Amino acid sequence: MPNTCFHILLGFLLSLGTIGLSRAQTERVTAEEINIQKVFIEANKNKILGAYDEAERLFKEVLDKDKQNHTAAYELSRVYVAKNDYARALENANLALRINDSIPWYHVLKADILEARQEYAKAMEVYGKLTEMQPDEAYYYEHLAEIQEKVSLPEEALETLDRYETVFGIIEPVIRRKFDLLNELGRPEEALAQVDKLIRIYPDELDYRHLAAAYARQVGLDDRANRYYAEILRIDPNDGKANVAMASTFKTGADDLTYLASIHTIIRNPSINVDAKVQELIPYVEKIMEKRDPALEETLFALLTDLEKNHPHDAKVFAIFGDYYNATDQLAKAREAYEKTLAIDDGVFPVWEQLISILASQRDWNTLTRTTETAMDVFPNQGSIYFYNGIGYQMKDDYLEAENAFSQALIMSGRDQVMTYKTLVQLAEVYQALSKYKKADEAFEKALGINGEAFPALNGYAYALALRKDRLEKAASLVEKALQARPESVRGRITKGLILLHTGSPSEARQLLESTEQDAGPDELPLLYDHLGDAFLALDEAETAVLFWQRALDAGSNEERIRKKVNDHKVN
Repeated sequence: MPNTCFHILLGFLLSLGTIGLSRAQTERVTAEEINIQKVFIEANKNKILGAYDEAERLFKEVLDKDKQNHTAAYELSRVYVAKNDYARALENANLALRINDSIPWYHVLKADILEARQEYAKAMEVYGKLTEMQPDEAYYYEHLAEIQEKVSLPEEALETLDRYETVFGIIEPVIRRKFDLLNELGRPEEALAQVDKLIRIYPDELDYRHLAAAYARQVGLDDRANRYYAEILRIDPNDGKANVAMASTFKTGADDLTYLASIHTIIRNPSINVDAKVQELIPYVEKIMEKRDPALEETLFALLTDLEKNHPHDAKVFAIFGDYYNATDQLAKAREAYEKTLAIDDGVFPVWEQLISILASQRDWNTLTRTTETAMDVFPNQGSIYFYNGIGYQMKDDYLEAENAFSQALIMSGRDQVMTYKTLVQLAEVYQALSKYKKADEAFEKALGINGEAFPALNGYAYALALRKDRLEKAASLVEKALQARPESVRGRITKGLILLHTGSPSEARQLLESTEQDAGPDELPLLYDHLGDAFLALDEAETAVLFWQRALDAGSNEERIRKKVNDHKVN
C-alpha cells in the first residue's frame, strides 16, 4: 500500500482536483471548498498522530459537505481499519469505489479488509480484477497466489503464477513456489520441468541441477537423477555430492562392504569436497555404534585413514575418526581425535561433549577440570560444561570449587528438568561434604520434588542422613524406596547397611555388606570396606575392623580420614 505521506499529498491533490473542477464550472474557488480542504488536511494530521476518533469526525465532516469526495471515504476507511472496525472500514472502502473505481489502491484496501474479515473468495475476486487493471504490477499476482495457497486452491495458485510468468518472465522465487505446489500435488515431472527452466537460464549454476537431481532421487526417478548428476560431473568432475550420488546408485542391492569398496576412489580423491565424503561415511559409523561388526569396522577404518591422508587439516575428519574410535571402545584414541578436532575448530559443541564424557569415564579429573574451563570460554551458556566441571572438582575433593560450578550449572539448566535434577543431587552431596547440612537437605528435597522415584536423590539423601545419624527412620524409608527402583544397586545396599549399623543391628549390617562385596566395582569397594570396618568395630572385632579400613585405603578411599580410623581404632 502507498505510504501515509503519499496519501496526504494524494488527498490534497485530489481535493484540489475537485476544486479545479468547480473553478472550471464557476470560474472561482468558493470559501466552502477552501474550508473542506482545511478540514481534510486536519483530519489527515490527526490520523497520522493516532487521534483516530478526531480523524473520524473530521473525515465524516468532509463527506457531509462533499458527498463525492472519494479520497475522504478512502481515508475514513483506513481510520476504521486502524480501529479494527472492519465493518465500517468495508462500508467506506465500497463508498470510495462507488464514487471512483479507477484508483487501484482503493481496491487493495478493500481486499485487505476482506482478508481481515476472512472473506477470502471476495478478496481473491478483487485481486483478480487488479491484475486486469494493472497487469504489470507484480504484487497483485503474488498476493493473489498467496491467498489461493492459504485456502487450499493450489491449481488456481498455479494458474495465477503462470500468468505472472507470462508477464514478468522466469523469476526464481516464483519458480520455486510453482515447484513446491506441483510437488504437493504429486506431479513430480512437472515440478522438475520448473527447475529445468532455471537450469536453462543459469546453465553454470550447479545448485539448480543438484536440486533437480536430489528431488528426482527422492521421488524415485533414478534415471532422471543420474542424468542430472552426469551433467554436473561434465561441468565439474570433482563435484563431491555428484560423485558420491553416482556411486550410491550401486548401493541398492549391494551389501555395506561392497558399497564402501565402490566409493574408495572417491574418498582418496583430494579434489572432491570433504563434506560429501564425511556425510556418506557417517551412517556406517552409526551402524557400528548400534552393533559391532569387525569386517565393517576394518573397511571403515581403511576409508577413514585415507580420508585423513587426503584432508589432514580438516576438523570434520578428526571428528568422525573420534566417533569411530568411540564406537569401537578405543577411548584413548577417540580422546586424541577429538582433541585434534578442537585444536582446528573449537566451535562445535557436540565434540566438546564427547571429549568431556571420555575424560569423565577415564577419571582424569585434572584434565576434565582444565578442559571444561576452556570449553566455558567458548560456550559460556552451556550448563552441562559447568556440571562436569563440578564433577571434576568434586572428585578431587575441592568442594568449594565444585559448589561454585554446580551452582552455575543450576542457573544454566533453566527449564531442563533432567539437568536440574542431576545438578541438585551433586550439589547436595557437595553441601554434605562441606557440612552445610541444611542446604544439602534442601537440595535433596528439591531434587525429589522433580522426581521422587529416581534412585540418585533417594539414595543420596538416605546416605547423607545415615552419615549424620540424623532422622534414621526417614533415611530407612528413603533407601527402601531407592532399592525398589534399583534392587541390585551396590550403593543402595551400602546405604542400607550403614542405616542398620546406626539403628542397632551391626550383625545384620555386616551380613548385608559382606554379601554385597562380590557385586562391588572399583568405585564402590572403598566405601564398602570403610563401612564394613565400622560394622566389625561395632561387633567388638577391632582387628578385623582395622583390616577392612586398610583395604579401604588400598582401594583409594580418603586416606587421611581412614588412616585416623586405623590409628584410633574407632569411627571418626
